[in-house]
Amino acid sequence: MELATALGRHARRGRGWVDLALLAWLEGAPVKVALLNRAIRTSTRDTLQMALATIEKEREAHPVPEGMELDPHFETAEVVARMADRGPVRTRLQVNREMQARLRAAGYEVPEQPLRDMMTATWAHMDDDNPMEPEEAARWCAAVGMGDKTLSQMGRSGTVGWVLSRGLRELIGANGRRVFDKGAQQIVDGRAFLGRGELDAARADLAAHLHLLGIGEDDQISATDNTLVCHFVAYVSAVWALVLRQLPEGTGLLGVLRAGVQAAQSMTSQQTALAA
Repeated sequence: MELATALGRHARRGRGWVDLALLAWLEGAPVKVALLNRAIRTSTRDTLQMALATIEKEREAHPVPEGMELDPHFETAEVVARMADRGPVRTRLQVNREMQARLRAAGYEVPEQPLRDMMTATWAHMDDDNPMEPEEAARWCAAVGMGDKTLSQMGRSGTVGWVLSRGLRELIGANGRRVFDKGAQQIVDGRAFLGRGELDAARADLAAHLHLLGIGEDDQISATDNTLVCHFVAYVSAVWALVLRQLPEGTGLLGVLRAGVQAAQSMTSQQTALAA
């Protein structure tokens, strides 16, 4: 009865069985776990295809001039950074000024757009085969205040990709992009069967720390009001559930981020000592 009520509440023209199964799950309705896994597998495949299509569309709109092709990692990184750089202008200007001041104080070269440059470098190096050099990592750690006793909100959200990746490397020996790519592929291939309990736990773990991911209350959209958000929440929760299987018992997102911050602060301290 509860499931039927949830399905009826979300039935709309254009919504298929995948939409309804995921929306019902997000509301806590008793969706059969086999059906839920099938819905997540279909949703993950479609979400990844849409993301790749969006990146490719942006790439086609700003093609690299002939003869100036870059490393594929950096080409993709610049596309992603350009897309993410379309946030509020005032926020970008403030973050860039803060980063420039920290870099100047630490004796580093000061770029015109450090936030964009950091995002490009972070994305390009989130790969086990293409790791960021310690000196470059120390530079960006200094730029966002990783060496400070209390890391700023900007420092947490601005480098969350690198911090998360570094934390996973510290805890399970592999970086973020490799772990997430592998998890997503397991889901799409049907090799990952997730229990209702671990899906709920993964979603709750992520939801509790959205502010650390740079998603404030004003930016949050109810997943049951927007099917696109619903599919994204299901995808991220499923992949994170597979990550949690690999982490030490009791370690969640906050533990991974703490491990990444500690590694970054240690790296910054070592770099400072070498410079002295």
